[in-house]
Amino acid sequence: MAAMKQVLFVDDETKILDGLKRLLRPMRDRWEMHFEPCAARALERIATGHFDVVVSDMRMPAYTGVDVLRHTKEHCPDAVRIGLSGYADSQLALEAAQVTHQFLAKPCDAEKLVASVDSVVRLQERLGDQRLISSIGGLTSLPSLPNLYLRVTEEAASPTGSLESVGEIIASDVAMTAKILQLVNSAYFGLRSDVTSPVQATRVLGLDAVRAIVITVELFSGARADAVVPDMQALWQHSIVAGGVAKQAARALGLGRKAIDQALLAGMLHDVGKLVEISGIQEGYARVKALMGEQGLGVVEAERQVLGCTHADIGAYLLTLWGFTSPVVEAVAYHHHPGDSLDTAVTPLTAVHLAEVLTHGMEGSDIALDVAYLERVGVCADEDRWRAELQVN
Repeated sequence: MAAMKQVLFVDDETKILDGLKRLLRPMRDRWEMHFEPCAARALERIATGHFDVVVSDMRMPAYTGVDVLRHTKEHCPDAVRIGLSGYADSQLALEAAQVTHQFLAKPCDAEKLVASVDSVVRLQERLGDQRLISSIGGLTSLPSLPNLYLRVTEEAASPTGSLESVGEIIASDVAMTAKILQLVNSAYFGLRSDVTSPVQATRVLGLDAVRAIVITVELFSGARADAVVPDMQALWQHSIVAGGVAKQAARALGLGRKAIDQALLAGMLHDVGKLVEISGIQEGYARVKALMGEQGLGVVEAERQVLGCTHADIGAYLLTLWGFTSPVVEAVAYHHHPGDSLDTAVTPLTAVHLAEVLTHGMEGSDIALDVAYLERVGVCADEDRWRAELQVN
C-alpha cells in the first residue's frame, strides 16, 4: 500500500482552513492533512518535517505565502508548492513565480485542488519508488514557471485581456520580441506574410501558439550559462522544428484547433526533460552521453541505466507540476513510446510522436515509428508517406 501523502495547508484565516477540512474530508484515506493558521509555526514544521505538498495562502500577516513556499523550496525541494490567492495582484504573482508550481484562486475549488495534486501523485506512482525525484536531486529545486509566461497567461485570463494586450506585454521584453519575430517568420510556421510585431504575431498565430513560443524561449534562455552549449543549441533547434512539424501533423490528422495548439505546445516542450538534464544534472547527463558512446545505446535506455528514468519522465513531471493539461503532459511522457499510453484514438501524442520520428530522422537517429500504436489509433504507419505529406526531408 502506498504511503499517505503529507499535505500541509497554511492560511491565517481559520474559516478558510475549516472549509478546506470539510471539502477535503473524502481524501482522508489517501492524504494525511495538516492545517496551520500560523505562518511562523508552518515555517518551523517545514524545516523539521517532510511534506509532499504545501498549499499556502499568499497574503498573510508577518510572513507571506512567498516566504512559506520559499522555505518549502529550501527544505522540501521535491514538494508540490501551490499558492492560493483571492486577489488579482500581478506583482505578488511575479514575486511568487520563482517558488510556486501552481496558483489556485480563493475560494478554493476542492475538485481542482485534488486534481492538481493527484496528477502529480499518479506520475510519481507510475515511476515507482520515486525514482524520478531521486534522479533530479542534483537540482537545487525544480524550476518554476517563467515570469513572462506567467504574465501572458494572467493577462489572457483577465476579463479585460485581449490578443493586443498580450502582444503588448511581450513587446515590453526586447529580447523576447526579437526571438518571437525570428521564429514566426521562419519556415517552421509557414506564414504567407512577414510578421513585424508581437501584437501581430499573437493575432496571426493565436494565443496558445504564442504562449508555447514564450515558454520555450524563456526555458532555454533561463538555463545555466555553463550548460553544454552545443547540446543546448541542437536541442533548441530540434524543439522548434518538432513543434512546427507536430502542428502540421495534427492538422493532417484532422484534429481540432485546441488539439492542434496542444500538439504545437507539446512538440516544442517534448524534450524539456533534456533541458533539465543538460543544465541541472550535468554529471548524470555526461554519464548518459558516455554510455551512449561506449555501448551504442539509445538515449532512453542510457538514461534509464544512469538516472533511473528518462527525459520524457522528467519533462512530464515538470509540466504536471506546472499544471499543464493532460493531453500535453501525456504527449511529452510518451513521445518515444506512445504504445505505453492508453490511447485508442488520435490525440496530440500521435502528432508529437510523428514529429519526433520525422525530425530525428533528419539527424540520422535510429528512432522509429511505433507501428503497433499507430495501427491501434487508426493512423498510417508509412514513414515515407508522412515525410512526403508533411514535406520533411
